[in-house]
Amino acid sequence: MTLTNKQKIYGVLLGVGLASLVVDRLLIGSDIGPDQASADSAQAYVGTMDLPDLTVAAVQPIHDVRNEGPTMGDRVATLARERGVDVSQVRDAFVPHKSWLPESNSAKVVKQSSDLSPEQFRIRHRLMAVVITDEARYVVVDGDMLRVGEFVDGYRLVAVKERSAILKLRGAAVELILPTDQSNQ
Repeated sequence: MTLTNKQKIYGVLLGVGLASLVVDRLLIGSDIGPDQASADSAQAYVGTMDLPDLTVAAVQPIHDVRNEGPTMGDRVATLARERGVDVSQVRDAFVPHKSWLPESNSAKVVKQSSDLSPEQFRIRHRLMAVVITDEARYVVVDGDMLRVGEFVDGYRLVAVKERSAILKLRGAAVELILPTDQSNQ
């Protein structure tokens, strides 16, 4: 088997590295650990500097903010207890429990009621997000979150699909669809 020049160079570098490790551990001092080595090098560095004679009157401890008050986990557990949420029943940590959400108001009107045609409605409003969980379906239209049964410009949200929302006004339906890429937004 013939070795290429590149393989020979790698072999030499590996050999030099292993030899350095052996010399360091066996001859230089195996009883010195990383902490002692750091302390020794810091003393050697400070010893070579010309520093004025400074007297330190008092050293203030660094303020540790980690030990102030309850942790985030403690605060969430307290909130769950106060609200009566059984955290063992929460399947997805990023979906709030229904008791944490505001009560649904089926008469909620986000925009003033109007008589827009479905095409005018589609042009005026933009579907920004769709949220589907085991317990509820939401959409974000023009920055406002809606649940099924709530209204925008007189149109009632009647269905939420994976990438769209269907709204109706007096039998006329309009489907708002999520943009497929960033250029449509």
